[in-house]
Amino acid sequence: EAAFYMVGNIEEAKQKVKDKIEEFSNLISKEGAIYIVAAEENIDLKDTSKSNLKIKNILPGMKNVEVVCKILKISDIKEFNKSDGKGKVCSIYVGDETGSIRLTLWDNETDIAKELNVGDVVKIYGYTRKDNLELRLGRYGKIVKVNEKIEAAPFRFESKRGQIADLSQGERKELRASIVKMFESNPIFYRCPKCGKRVIEENGVFKCPEHGEVEPVPSLVVSGIIDDGSENIRAVFFRIAAEKILGMKTAEVIEKINDKKSILKNVKLGKDYIFSGRVKKNDMFDRLEFIVDDVREPNMINEIESIMKKINGDKND
Repeated sequence: EAAFYMVGNIEEAKQKVKDKIEEFSNLISKEGAIYIVAAEENIDLKDTSKSNLKIKNILPGMKNVEVVCKILKISDIKEFNKSDGKGKVCSIYVGDETGSIRLTLWDNETDIAKELNVGDVVKIYGYTRKDNLELRLGRYGKIVKVNEKIEAAPFRFESKRGQIADLSQGERKELRASIVKMFESNPIFYRCPKCGKRVIEENGVFKCPEHGEVEPVPSLVVSGIIDDGSENIRAVFFRIAAEKILGMKTAEVIEKINDKKSILKNVKLGKDYIFSGRVKKNDMFDRLEFIVDDVREPNMINEIESIMKKINGDKND
């Protein structure tokens, strides 16, 4: 309730929250609606109590997130080349009884992962990016082990197989589908090496909203249409997923940046892939999109076994 007192007119604020819940067809909680309204009104909620924030209420673009959760998975630390040397990245998947989310650690932050174990209960102080529902630490973020018990929900990042026609906003799914079209657009954008946010170029100088002038890191993004026979959907491929689809590394794409057709020439239209990712609502175009974070070729033995299990399961029912 403390958030209502920060806008002056309590009744007006409550009405805005109610309207926001209705706008999202009751798919978000009251707490989630409060954070959205606060962001729209440029209200900083850092002084309000967020110790009980649940993962299901975490939304893109939130500042000063505090959440208690259990570590579900820690990925290997990966190294990559950048303009000023080597970079490092690590993903930690955390959850509570309401859901799960990924925390991405960059460069020196990855040292934190070495001190953590699956099953640890931690309190994370961080933020979420506006264009991606994942946690980041940033300059003032931290992870603290706490002596609390958490019953985490099933691991959301182990995506279940689904069909495009049945997708809903916010879901994580695995799709077996084909690429039927790729779009010729600029495949390179630049982000801050410290926080990963997209940077803005002004007269040849790159600036991060948080860290000011920086030496940017190039990132790869391409998009197209995938189809699984039930329906089709626009798919967006970032970084490693994009490299797999294009069959070339980011540095190679930069060399061919002025020849979009050459960049797309290796994409195998009509070929079956297994895509893992999440469903996101593109508010500008009022449509669902599939944000792909992993691409692999189908293992036919596994696919046949999966089909047989489903057939036998249907028979038993």
